[in-house]
Amino acid sequence: MINSKDRESYLKRYDQRLEIYGYDPRALGWGGGKERQRLRFRKLFEISRFIDKKITSVLDVGCGFGDFYEFIALDYNEVSYHGLDINENLLNIASEKYPREGRFTLGTLSECKSKISRPDVVIESGMFNAKLEHESQIEYVKNSVREMYEFCKFGVAADFMTDRVDWVADGAFHLKPDLALEIGFGITKKVILRHDYLPYEYCIYLLK
Repeated sequence: MINSKDRESYLKRYDQRLEIYGYDPRALGWGGGKERQRLRFRKLFEISRFIDKKITSVLDVGCGFGDFYEFIALDYNEVSYHGLDINENLLNIASEKYPREGRFTLGTLSECKSKISRPDVVIESGMFNAKLEHESQIEYVKNSVREMYEFCKFGVAADFMTDRVDWVADGAFHLKPDLALEIGFGITKKVILRHDYLPYEYCIYLLK
């Protein structure tokens, strides 16, 4: 669980972006518009290629506007979706955009486990991209990913910004891919790293 001071900073950062950009991936810190967002979602959900059971449920941790639901509904309409986020303003937009089918809960995974069903797969996109100022970034990633893995039935897909870049924005956190693998192998022997789809980000799959 993120500490209270960094949580406050997260909320302030996203509220400021939301005021500037409104409903737009840039409010979540992502460039490239909806097309790049959809590519990111597709690569995250390609974890399904490595799971030999039918995926019927997805938990989206740090869901923002809940747009992963739209991706799921269009291409995998048999999969149920649930989104979690700590920012109420983002979730208000998510609930307005997907009022019937989308299900959203305010809070962290630690806070919400008793309120939600255990999913087949946990998805995380963008939650680790901002630097923390009041705790170890690596320990936060380790603990968060482990918690997602322990809560899911089949696997976790999580993305990160890579350090194999020539420019880093102030306040951004770029995780070395080899360190992401080390974190993954500290949780399970079944780890896959995808560094092939966008120049500045990648994802890992942790399989049960």
